[in-house]
Amino acid sequence: MYDDEEEGTALAIRHPLPGTLLLKQISLPPPLQLHRNIVALLLEERQGKR
Repeated sequence: MYDDEEEGTALAIRHPLPGTLLLKQISLPPPLQLHRNIVALLLEERQGKR
């Protein structure tokens, strides 16, 4: 049932190139300073597409 070799969809794992940063070394951007409820904004946006 889960035999990926039969399907031909084997997962290829690539190692990072030498000299690249580790994920823990990459700093995140500062959070947005919104004066609005983000959940309400996302729900409002979702309702418009129905």
